[in-house]
Amino acid sequence: MGISAYCSHLLRKRPKRISSEQFLAARCSGRSAVESEFLSTFRLRNGVYKTTMPERLADTDGVVATSLRNAGWRSIRVLDVACSSGVSTAELHRALQDHGLEVETIGTDLMLSLTRVEDRLAHFLFMKDAHLLQVEMGELAIRWPPMRSDWVLHPAQTLLATVLKTIRGRAYRACLSAPRPAFQVTTIPLTARLTESVPGLSLVEEDILHPLPLGRFHFVRAANVLNRGYFGPELLGQMAACLWARVLVGGELLVVRTVESGNQGTLFRRTEAGAQIVDRFGLGSEVEEIVLGRSRPAGPGLRRGVAS
Repeated sequence: MGISAYCSHLLRKRPKRISSEQFLAARCSGRSAVESEFLSTFRLRNGVYKTTMPERLADTDGVVATSLRNAGWRSIRVLDVACSSGVSTAELHRALQDHGLEVETIGTDLMLSLTRVEDRLAHFLFMKDAHLLQVEMGELAIRWPPMRSDWVLHPAQTLLATVLKTIRGRAYRACLSAPRPAFQVTTIPLTARLTESVPGLSLVEEDILHPLPLGRFHFVRAANVLNRGYFGPELLGQMAACLWARVLVGGELLVVRTVESGNQGTLFRRTEAGAQIVDRFGLGSEVEEIVLGRSRPAGPGLRRGVAS
């Protein structure tokens, strides 16, 4: 393969990287495709990507709404964990309302914003734990650490980013805890604009394994997070136990994963004795047995209809 053909191959394989300035402009103008491109290139330290796709869970929303109505609920609390940018959360919220349900929906995610530290040379994007995710120079965005394709396609800029990181990286990072002259610190939201100002819908940062005191829910959804590609059986079991602890008796839990062939998931209902399967999408959830095994009978405060 010649150099020209190799570079063309890298261009096809290299995911398009959007700068934070381009993302903010797209977010203000409602260009969801650019929002999605920006988010889909970030891989969190737990191995999960911030990927989001409109209507990816549309086939499950109507089934869930019908099941909740048939169970006798009319006013419900909903929890959507690992909600990414909140696009699917907003779609679920709207679908439940369209089925005549009065809904309070809370979407949670490990990271709903980044911190951008900038000076006249570059922008550095950090997670809340000070982990560097991206270096930007103008509209050129370089994932950190740089990919091989960055060195081939943008060698001068990638070298400059590496030099900046080596020489001034500590100064950029120090701005996360205290302001410094010549640097500006801003917050970059990792949520879609369509999630804002929606009555009954809110998004909060939360770790599945360290839940906030948000009470119990009639419906909990875990989409594209509980799967064997991300976590081992022990950790999956811990996550499943944390999710079950938040579901009311009579309430439901959906564990689903989007794959090339469509959505594969299982809808469970919590009963006094544990859990039962209500429905399956595709072949069902790959972690179905783990989720069933970690369900527990309800304790005090978990009775049907008591959403504390």
